[in-house]
Amino acid sequence: MNTVVFAGFLKRDYSLDVVTINSLIKGLFLEENVEKAVELFKKLIKDKLCEVDEVILSTMLNGLCKCGNVVNAMILLEILEEENCELNVVVYRALLWMVFAKVG
Repeated sequence: MNTVVFAGFLKRDYSLDVVTINSLIKGLFLEENVEKAVELFKKLIKDKLCEVDEVILSTMLNGLCKCGNVVNAMILLEILEEENCELNVVVYRALLWMVFAKVG
């Protein structure tokens, strides 16, 4: 469903903001559609659809970790560090989940 919504935004030339993009990415993860979430994130960066901030990065990291995609989450964490993004509660929660998932 989120893919259809996103395509509609692009087709109608609506401006996409951080809230809209974040909602779409979060929805894709909730639908367990990791590939589409990553695809949307890459398109966001490539086409500069909106500013990538710590909220979107946190959503991606959290979604990837919860779906068990720790390798891509670690790559994303490196991006966070390179961009000097402030880590928030969601990021720390995702990081803790990764650590305990590896231990357990």
